[in-house]
Amino acid sequence: IRPRVAGYIDSIHFQDGAEVKAGDLLFVIDPRAYQAELERAQAQRQQAETRLELTRNDLKRAEGLQGTKAISAEEYDSRSNAVREAEAALVAAKANGAIARINLDYTQIKTPISGKIGRRLVSAGNFVQLQGNGGSASVLATIVSVNPIYGYFDVEESAFLKGRSIAKVAETNGGNLAC
Repeated sequence: IRPRVAGYIDSIHFQDGAEVKAGDLLFVIDPRAYQAELERAQAQRQQAETRLELTRNDLKRAEGLQGTKAISAEEYDSRSNAVREAEAALVAAKANGAIARINLDYTQIKTPISGKIGRRLVSAGNFVQLQGNGGSASVLATIVSVNPIYGYFDVEESAFLKGRSIAKVAETNGGNLAC
């Protein structure tokens, strides 16, 4: 298990060696900086929405004035371009908000699979980081699946052939093979 955001570990929610289910909360990284970033992104979105409304109102007034030739073509084009800029700024603000929401969600590290979790490799208060300086992200813990379990063995060919013949006999007698 590796973090997707950097920060200090706030809390740990499992016992070493415990069975965990997919979706269980394992670690919490201090969310305050990411919460503040989300709030900043939401404020920027509100600013962009307000700016877009203002530029649309200016363009609407310019359209009325253009018919009476009370506004120059250059001024009309300027207001039209301002609307397009404000629309693009709103799209960017929405994207920044989505990224901030995702990063805030990543402060809660949940198990991706069910299995047995090993020992924790960090403690509350430790700083975890993402990839950098040619290294990889901090490893928090390791989870292994317990169903199914696979085993790999190096054996002599004669032992393999004997095991295979026993497996064939077991297959004809109900499919059970004792390990």
